[in-house]
Amino acid sequence: MYVPVVKKLIFKENVLVERALPNEGSITVSVEDAVEPSDKIGTCKVIYEIVELGEKFKVSERNEEGSNYYANETLVGSVGRDKFYAPFGGFLEKTDAGYIFKSEERDYWLLPGVWGVVKDISQNRSVLVKTQTVDVHLPMAGGLEESGEMIVFPNPSEFLTMQYFNNYIKSAEGKIVYVGNNITLEIVKSAKELKLTALLAGSASKEAYDFAMEQGISVGLFVGFGDINTPDNIYNFINEISSRYVFLYTKKNVLQVPVPLGEGFEENRLPGKIIKYVRKGMEVQVLNSANFGQMGTVDRVTKSGILVKLHENNQEIQVKPPNLLIIE
Repeated sequence: MYVPVVKKLIFKENVLVERALPNEGSITVSVEDAVEPSDKIGTCKVIYEIVELGEKFKVSERNEEGSNYYANETLVGSVGRDKFYAPFGGFLEKTDAGYIFKSEERDYWLLPGVWGVVKDISQNRSVLVKTQTVDVHLPMAGGLEESGEMIVFPNPSEFLTMQYFNNYIKSAEGKIVYVGNNITLEIVKSAKELKLTALLAGSASKEAYDFAMEQGISVGLFVGFGDINTPDNIYNFINEISSRYVFLYTKKNVLQVPVPLGEGFEENRLPGKIIKYVRKGMEVQVLNSANFGQMGTVDRVTKSGILVKLHENNQEIQVKPPNLLIIE
């Protein structure tokens, strides 16, 4: 029997990645320079924090607009009886919508996040780098496109996932977090409190996925809806490259992972055949209604169907094409 193939990991060469400064600044590399992920390729000044105080805010009589304030030491003003002390070093500014409190400008350094060669420069703003990546297929993805450092949790129970959230994420800024086999509503609520902008997992409940979309949290699922484990080959790959800078392209349904040449992916660069003859030992995904989305291994092939042992509980089920995908 022949069955469609889904290749989950695809090596790609000559990928162009644009890295841009948030504000106009200066670029510190030249065309044809070789770069690595942590190289500094540009810099500018950025105000990282802003607090909107509104029209009813009254400035303290001791202070003047434009004065510098020290964190947690200076009374800036008040709204009614509520006093506002400077939460960080910064200054007060009046706008058409009322007062805002801004942090002092700090240096922002642009990093390529990839291994590659600079191919073009947009003066004072962005750099185009030619690189190579492994694209991980996401059957389900939604929200804005994000990029940042990927944190990979083990595949724990929901309870342990919450422990990882509480103990190991000190700063959520610029992080894309793989939370385990399944995203629950509770996990999304914790991610919202931490101000995370992107979550990855094997699967998610429809309720949790919809809530994440409402809260502006991007989601990428390696399998789909339900409570389904991440395929071993995907988890093993992302676990090896934890802390690497990655790109989540929700519109393309792709998690793009930069890789240096020489990691062995070059040998497996092409998508390969789109259908293959089913053989014992192949990893497959079941698409029938009773076990939709579950992963398993082909045990044997008979005239009446394909016998698959599910990874979840070692149960053997019979599946008839086309309710099956070979996963590579």
